[in-house]
Amino acid sequence: MGGRVTPHEARFAACINDKRLVSSAVLALMPDRATFTGTRLDDGSVIGQVALGGLTGAHPRTGRVLAMGWLAALLRTLARQPVVTAQRGENLS
Repeated sequence: MGGRVTPHEARFAACINDKRLVSSAVLALMPDRATFTGTRLDDGSVIGQVALGGLTGAHPRTGRVLAMGWLAALLRTLARQPVVTAQRGENLS
């Protein structure tokens, strides 16, 4: 740990820090049937929300990059899907 950063690691870090690349990647991950919204609050924090198949996931206002809020909300929505489906007694396949 604490060694030199390789050129590959430096390029990767630069991509992660470029909000445009992160936004493009997150939008590419969104399913076609997803509905998503985002809000930037006065303090600069963001709230991302994703609805997918009747389920909704929201990302609380801890981040400052809206795309990361959308990603967190999408992951929460996808994680809830098997749980809600099982509670309803529906088959996942």
